[in-house]
Amino acid sequence: MRKDLKNRAGQVSLIAASIILILLSCVSGIWAMSIDEETKLGKEFLLSVNKELTIIDDPFVNEYLSDLGNYIGQFQDTKPFDLDFYVAKNSELNAFAGPAGHLFFYSGIINAMDEVDELASVISHEIGHVTARHLAGQQDKYSKVAFGTLAGMLAGVLIGGDAGEALMVGSSAAAQQAMLSYSRDDEREADQLGFKKAYLAGFKPDAFIKALARLQQSQWGSEQIPAYLSTHPVDSERMSNLEIISRQYSGSNNTEKAEYFRRLYPLFRTIIKAQSIDPKDAERYFSSELEKSPDSSLAQFGLGIALQKRGDYDNAIAHYSAALEGMTEKASVLRYMGEAYHQKGQTPDAIKTFEKALAINSKDKYTLYLLASTYQEAEDYAKAENIYDRLTLMDPVKDDVFYNLGLCLGRENKLASAHYNFGVYFKRMGDRDNADFHFKKAGELAGADQALQDKIKKEMEEMKKDDKGKKQQQPPGSGS
Repeated sequence: MRKDLKNRAGQVSLIAASIILILLSCVSGIWAMSIDEETKLGKEFLLSVNKELTIIDDPFVNEYLSDLGNYIGQFQDTKPFDLDFYVAKNSELNAFAGPAGHLFFYSGIINAMDEVDELASVISHEIGHVTARHLAGQQDKYSKVAFGTLAGMLAGVLIGGDAGEALMVGSSAAAQQAMLSYSRDDEREADQLGFKKAYLAGFKPDAFIKALARLQQSQWGSEQIPAYLSTHPVDSERMSNLEIISRQYSGSNNTEKAEYFRRLYPLFRTIIKAQSIDPKDAERYFSSELEKSPDSSLAQFGLGIALQKRGDYDNAIAHYSAALEGMTEKASVLRYMGEAYHQKGQTPDAIKTFEKALAINSKDKYTLYLLASTYQEAEDYAKAENIYDRLTLMDPVKDDVFYNLGLCLGRENKLASAHYNFGVYFKRMGDRDNADFHFKKAGELAGADQALQDKIKKEMEEMKKDDKGKKQQQPPGSGS
């Protein structure tokens, strides 16, 4: 029965992919999405994906992947979109490039890649799909479907699982064959583009072959195909082509930047491992690593994260202290330690630890936010206000920054500015009525403060433009 369910899941994924790719196929090239249309689709797609996936929110992880991806991306011949990278908390072996340069990598596939060169090759391949605009070039029979619907269906296919199963509305052998043929063409082009980018960036040219072989080996003892191989099929012909391409980029092209990413990759994987698996499993894993290597700072750090997630703050702090002794990259450890102190209620120690982390990396927005929150809880509103105000100038800004800044300003009896920041918060949250109320109240209290009056006026004018744009987009007869 279990085997039948696994086989059915694989069939569902294949059929779902068939449907989408056939519906999107454009052999004649009569119609394709413009850059603006794909950008709009990308926003809808991101909303759909975020409903299904849990994104790991760690500043070091996010910065490392973004820096790595954009470093590789700078070797593109064309740059149709900015590239945005996300790590999803999911044990499946999967990665995919969505519309308009949104690229997702599951924690499972990162945990499976022993070297950054292998991950870099997967990233390069996915960027190849973005560069070639494969999604945009597949749009003919599906051109009249609403972007929101299309985005949801694409998300379902690329994510797989239950969402993909919902797309199973029928298929045929001919449709599947057409999908496979189209897929080979896309994969071949992405392979060629990916090898070139990875090589120019200083990564090993044969790493993609090793990555695919590693994914294929993961099937041993299981009938279930890794999700990445479902959407990026591998056969003997493709592997042979990959071998030929790799020989074109033989020899070393190592770069200083590639060495930088190699040096930090173990820390990147440690945080992802600790954040993506069950805390008890993480505790067992890192405890086992410590038994094998008692001097491992990374194992100490990973064990600290696992214990902190379980609420064992004293032992977590002890392992963070041990990790700091042998680790050169201390900022992330200090941030986690500061958060553990904060959660334990040791406010002075939390503040001192966050400040040590910021002395190493003064632009770490998450540590700044944690420090501001700690000051706010300690009722030191002036210091909290100063940090929150600084964070409003560091894009992208968390919505909560404006809300908490408003609270701090209110406590300091700076009511005009407090209402202004509440207005910004509610505007960003899409709460038009509350935003309007707070902006009007801020205007009443601002008096002769012309700079604040100008900011209030600008925000209210933007709201009016948004309202006007929404009304213009309503179809005839849809009502007010």
